[in-house]
Amino acid sequence: MKTINFKLSQIVKDAVIKSTFLTLLAFLTGLLVYDQIYQAELKRLKAIQQEKLVAVNTEFSKEVSSIIKLTQLLASNQVLFNQRASLSDTQRRTQIENYFLDFGIITGNISQIRWLNSQATEIYRVNFSNTQGKITPQPELQAKSARYYVTEGLKVEPPATYVSKIDLNIEQGEVVFPIEPTIRVTFKTNSHDYLFDGLIIINFNLNYLFSRLRSISDKHSKVNILNQQGYWLLSPDRFNEFGFMFNNEKRSLGVTNPALWQRIKNKKPKHTPHYLDKNLYTYRPLNYISARELHSSTSSQEHKVYLLINSDSILLSNAKSSALKYALLCSFILLLITIAYVYRDYKYQLELLKLSKQLKKEETELRAVNNTLSKTIKQQMQLQESLVEAQKLSSLGMLVAGVAHEMNTPIGGAIISISNAGMATEKLNECVKTGLTKSQLDEGLNTIAQNISLARVNLDKSAVLVKSFKRMAVDRNNDDDVSFEITKLIDDLLITLSPQLKKSRVTLSTDYQFKGKITSRPGIISQILENLIINALTHGFKKQNHGSINISVQTEDSNHLLIVVSDTGVGINEDVQNVIFEPFYTSARGKGNTGLGLYMVHQWVTKVLGGSITLNKKPAGDYTTQFIIKFAVTSKNKKPN
Repeated sequence: MKTINFKLSQIVKDAVIKSTFLTLLAFLTGLLVYDQIYQAELKRLKAIQQEKLVAVNTEFSKEVSSIIKLTQLLASNQVLFNQRASLSDTQRRTQIENYFLDFGIITGNISQIRWLNSQATEIYRVNFSNTQGKITPQPELQAKSARYYVTEGLKVEPPATYVSKIDLNIEQGEVVFPIEPTIRVTFKTNSHDYLFDGLIIINFNLNYLFSRLRSISDKHSKVNILNQQGYWLLSPDRFNEFGFMFNNEKRSLGVTNPALWQRIKNKKPKHTPHYLDKNLYTYRPLNYISARELHSSTSSQEHKVYLLINSDSILLSNAKSSALKYALLCSFILLLITIAYVYRDYKYQLELLKLSKQLKKEETELRAVNNTLSKTIKQQMQLQESLVEAQKLSSLGMLVAGVAHEMNTPIGGAIISISNAGMATEKLNECVKTGLTKSQLDEGLNTIAQNISLARVNLDKSAVLVKSFKRMAVDRNNDDDVSFEITKLIDDLLITLSPQLKKSRVTLSTDYQFKGKITSRPGIISQILENLIINALTHGFKKQNHGSINISVQTEDSNHLLIVVSDTGVGINEDVQNVIFEPFYTSARGKGNTGLGLYMVHQWVTKVLGGSITLNKKPAGDYTTQFIIKFAVTSKNKKPN
């Protein structure tokens, strides 16, 4: 009873432990599901942001490249060269102003074209707004020596160009409203080629470019462009744009998110990292003058900006909520499975406990049965050992059966002869009692002599069979190389196989082209030939079919012997000729064959005798199947002529 109560408490304890472990497993699985789903969503958002980043980079670089080419195109026109000396100053001014006016209107993204002299004073200026151009009168032309892009542009020797940083258009020292994001490209002229030494300056209005870049933004990713100081050039919130133009330091990323700004500044170019806090950010630096323009333009580090793509914070919140929902659902399902499993296991253990009570009652009977079973198992093991030994001698047993069958006739004849001699002796004894005549004595002695002679003949036949079997048995158990006559070995084998040959309608013939002694392993050779003959009888000939088997012995050279076994049976199909030597292959498995016969023959020939066995696919004459065995021997006779 105490044992049962102890087991019951143990069952309860195990149920509690399993419940705790499986609950913890469900919780950990939920965490894993949450992490996998959340990371998958992050990966998707990163891919979207990366795609947007590439689009912005391509659009920006393409536009700046176009701006540089437009500047070079404007400066290459003959109108600006000093070859038109025949024109008056008024005509030349009108021609140049009209050229600037037409060029700016056709281009569409130019806000101002100026040509300054070497003292940085405007000589020509055309302003553009809403696809309309306006030529500035000479009295309104200004000196621009204080502007940074003029100073930098005059340092650049032609045909190179200077590209300014991106800022806002300024007139009369004031920012133009509505604001015009502007980039300036300059081209220095010299009096040798152009009308005078000076600087052509084109102001490009980037509103059209920024509009295209804003259109790339969507709910998953917002496009930002920052200058080197961290001020926004382009922002989802336009209020933050160009804070440096209004001396407002608060409108910079370095103030609003200093950790992100430090990561952006510290990252190497051509690297696209991600940063995660409440939002997901993807960023990279951009030199908006591409490598192919560097040979034709010169600019300061001002042309370097930072591209930043950020997600809406609600997206990450939704991703976390979705991941949490699936994680909770997964954990809940696992908890239900856990409860069902623990309850089922608990009921099962109780049932086992109940059955154990019942089994206790049968313990005594089971012990008795176990004792009996142990004895039976021991006997079975002994039988198995005997079976193993019997299997080892199975081939030899077949020979014994053959010899026994052959000995039945001579031994039976000897017994009859001896019995007849005994009867003749008894008859003589009776005649002695009644009076023995000479004729009776001669007749009795003659009968006894004839039967004894006949018995001797039959016993001699039996002795021959016994000696043949003895040689076979000794050879089969000998693993050493010995000297023997190959023909005698084959003859002894055929004697033992004669009962099986008699049962079939197959005749077996021999062709001994070599009859000398060899040094090899007779037991292995005998076993090989027996397997080939039995294989031919089993698979090569159908019941009641006539046929023949031939064993030929010949030498290939003084050191190698050839044994050829041929038959006129049904042959071997071409599709299986390549697999007949593989283990467990047989075409008659349903008849008790194991598929090891030819495999063992192949192993004996190649591994033990060190020779080879091949199947002749096209044997000569009437033969359909022919095995050729070749192995090295030491012959005591010369090769026959």
